[in-house]
Amino acid sequence: MTASKYIGTLIGAAAIAAATVGMTLGLAPASAAPAQSGAFLAIIQDHAHQNNYRLAIQGIIRMEQADAVGFINNINNGKCQGGMFYYVYGDDGDPQHIITKHFPGAREDAEGYLRATSEGLVYRREIALRKNFLNEDRDGVDEIYAQANFLDSDCNARIQTSQVVSNSF
Repeated sequence: MTASKYIGTLIGAAAIAAATVGMTLGLAPASAAPAQSGAFLAIIQDHAHQNNYRLAIQGIIRMEQADAVGFINNINNGKCQGGMFYYVYGDDGDPQHIITKHFPGAREDAEGYLRATSEGLVYRREIALRKNFLNEDRDGVDEIYAQANFLDSDCNARIQTSQVVSNSF
């Protein structure tokens, strides 16, 4: 990775972290969301499109590197087409499905990836979403969370849930 790309990545990560901290300092989230279990959600303004937010979902599904490499190498060799599913929910005391995005295979592009590493399966995905989709509570603070689901080629799912991000979207 070139120095300029590395610095850009660091600056972007710092901006996401700062924005997430700012957005989570509101009221306590509603209790209907599942507990956080490995995924992390950041929501920032999409600078390319003023009517959108960018949601970044990332995490690690812990396993031995050999197992992670095996999952990636055989991601499409079974009953199911393996890959990642990302779900975004509003939580106003009753989870409300906002959007699902599917990324088959071990896709890697400018907006995310699924990789085998020494820590396990590492994933990250950015999703652009119109601002009004996150306004799930028309008269108060919105509570948003995400779930990342790795589906292997044997149709086994590994689901991780993010923290709840509270803000008036």
